Amino acid sequence: MKFFFKKIGWVAGAVCVLLFCAFIGYLGLPLPKDLFAIQNDLSVKITDRNGVLLRETLSAAGGRTTWLSFDQLPATVTRAVMAVEDRRFFSHPGVDVFALGRAVWQNLASGRVVSGASTITQQLVKQQVGFPRSLWGKGREMLFALRVERHLSKQEILTQYLNRVSFSNQAFGIEAASRLYFGKPAAHLSLAESVYLVGLIQAPSRFNPYRSPERALQRQRRLLEQLRASGAIQEDEYQLASREMLRIVSKNLHFKASHFCDALNLSSESSKTKNSPPGSGKGWVDDLNISRSTNTPPQPLAGGENAQIKTTLDYYVQQQVEAIVTRRIDELKDYHVTNAAVLVLDNDTGDILAYVGSKDYFDDAISGQVNGVLALRQPGSTLKPFTYQLALERNYTPATLLPDIKDFPNAPRTFIPENYDRKFHGPVRLREALACSYNLPAARVAENIGVEALYRRLHQYGFDSLKELPSFYGPGLTLGNGEVTLFELTRAYAILARGGKTLRVRTRLDEPIAPSMQAFAPRSSYIIAHILADRQAAVRAFGEDTPLGLPFVTAVKTGTSKDYRDNWTVGFTRDYTVGVWVGNFDGTPMRKVSGITGAAPIYRDVMLALYRHYNPSNWLASLPEGLVTRRICPLSGKLVQENCPHGIDEIFFQENAPTEPCDMHHAVWVNADDGLLTQPDAPNAVKKVFTQFPPLYQSWAHEMGYPEPPTRYSAHSQTGTPTIHIVHPNHGDVYALDPILRPEFQTIQLAAVAPPDVEQITWYVDEQEWASAASPFRAAWQIRPGTHRIYAEGERQGEIIRSEEITVFIVQ
Repeated sequence: MKFFFKKIGWVAGAVCVLLFCAFIGYLGLPLPKDLFAIQNDLSVKITDRNGVLLRETLSAAGGRTTWLSFDQLPATVTRAVMAVEDRRFFSHPGVDVFALGRAVWQNLASGRVVSGASTITQQLVKQQVGFPRSLWGKGREMLFALRVERHLSKQEILTQYLNRVSFSNQAFGIEAASRLYFGKPAAHLSLAESVYLVGLIQAPSRFNPYRSPERALQRQRRLLEQLRASGAIQEDEYQLASREMLRIVSKNLHFKASHFCDALNLSSESSKTKNSPPGSGKGWVDDLNISRSTNTPPQPLAGGENAQIKTTLDYYVQQQVEAIVTRRIDELKDYHVTNAAVLVLDNDTGDILAYVGSKDYFDDAISGQVNGVLALRQPGSTLKPFTYQLALERNYTPATLLPDIKDFPNAPRTFIPENYDRKFHGPVRLREALACSYNLPAARVAENIGVEALYRRLHQYGFDSLKELPSFYGPGLTLGNGEVTLFELTRAYAILARGGKTLRVRTRLDEPIAPSMQAFAPRSSYIIAHILADRQAAVRAFGEDTPLGLPFVTAVKTGTSKDYRDNWTVGFTRDYTVGVWVGNFDGTPMRKVSGITGAAPIYRDVMLALYRHYNPSNWLASLPEGLVTRRICPLSGKLVQENCPHGIDEIFFQENAPTEPCDMHHAVWVNADDGLLTQPDAPNAVKKVFTQFPPLYQSWAHEMGYPEPPTRYSAHSQTGTPTIHIVHPNHGDVYALDPILRPEFQTIQLAAVAPPDVEQITWYVDEQEWASAASPFRAAWQIRPGTHRIYAEGERQGEIIRSEEITVFIVQ
């Protein structure tokens, strides 16, 4: 029996030795390779171009972490966390047997768990390894903690712990918590703030500062008393900390430029956003072909620092634009206006400087998280400049007369637009038609140049949202019956600002500035910009005093969609392009708020903010090569002549500058008493200028009350006139055929005066009878190329009298 017990002793000893050796061997085993790797725990910081933090995205582990070295850990935090969580941290080997014994005794005495004994090392193991919540799991946790202590120094363990421990609201680590709750780096934490954050560690959800602020504050007060009682802090420190008022930062303040950061689509968090372009299923960076330097996620920097995405956004400008939007939309609240979006681009680099997607990202009542920069909306009149640019490249000029009249001779069609003011303005020059945003001339130009050609041009400018066939839109395409985004519109105007050179929009400073190419004619781009900057040309429609009257030159266009559902203002200087949309995301109409009253004030304020320190030079002052100026009559669009009331300077392509004088203003001598014709040397003879409109506009001119020149001679005339006199056209006049207008619509007016007793005259062209006309002796002649001789005959007192013969020249 003695031998048996001795044998049992030897076996037990051997087992103990083996277990001890296994224990020692286990402690010596290397830790799993990636157990404390930091790469997957680091979040990505998105900053503006000057380093201002806009957002910290979730890491691969699902939180936000900014890594600090041991030397960077605040002493107030390390002192508090050891006093609260592990007083003997620097003396135990990973498991505190004294704390363990105390916890067992207290828990047995109370019959429930009232005290824990996990050391900082054990808490770190629990977080990284996650053993089961059982006695066996607890034992394994303690063994692993001992093993960790064999491989990591106390400083390394404390560093790992304070960079990984949860502080609720997806904040892991003391730096992330400090920035989240106090808006400052951990290095600037006071003792009161440090204890407050340490108090969250025990139960982050229970003490969540945003959900249970009072509970979290009570926890801090208790810990301060505990630290004073244990001698961890002195009385004066306690008094100072207990009196300090803590200010928890609003959670919303950690989401700056929210729509912009959402649209970057840099992480799984932003990929879940609902603000991608409809039907794309991906971020706007790819959908709109914006260049990116890489398609891979940003990697952590050397030394455990967080990856940083330095964007092109200027948060100072962003803040100003956000404030402008809030103020201006609040002013319009009585007109059922709830939202606005603004995009600001740098024309040289393509950098996005400001990006406001709604009035308030966090206001669900106005659907604030919808991204107005990317939302599809009807653009109103903002596409007209691209229509007229294409027309300029097809022999139109800024002085080309466009008919803004009720009855326009053309093929039958069901699309009949009307102007915003519901009026007809007769013959309007292309410059005035664009500056005043008249709908009828724009639609007719779109018809003449071809809707298919306009559709192709808009796609060349990047309006990829126009996905239907051209026939679906018809000439209404130029009036905005399609849907585009503010992003597309602003980028297109920036290309105009660059003289027709392509532009790749940039979102990150590490992206190379894409080389540009001359995609559109610089001369037509310049003329369109010049028209959009011509405030005087727009007076007839918008008046003198508008929000667009800035103290410097900007080229700008407004637009309003049907039923006032959307209004826009998009414009540019040499340096910046600003696009503004105003409306409601639910599609309900505003109360008669147009682009000039809704979006234009925002545009004005943004431009003034961009140039708060200086006024830009007039980049339109110098004409590009191949452009010339001519003095023209503002009514006819032809060279000014002595009878024109006044002249204006206009810009033309050198090859199609006008050579013909104005043929709409004619001077005649009339008797001052009765207003009838007389001789220049007759008593009371005065020279009076009359406007003779082409036949196309005569009905409109009559409705507008334009006086017609007299066709009879005054009884007070000294001699009367024995013959017929042609007053239009003049001898030697030269006319050019319009290459676009159909031949049957190209006519000039033949006009004459005759003695009082002549009842009818007959017009002859090239010896062929053309037309007969009673007073006022006018007829429309369809012109054709060549040299033509014109005269008129009539019967007077039984005799045939004949006018002088004139010669006119028609060129192609």
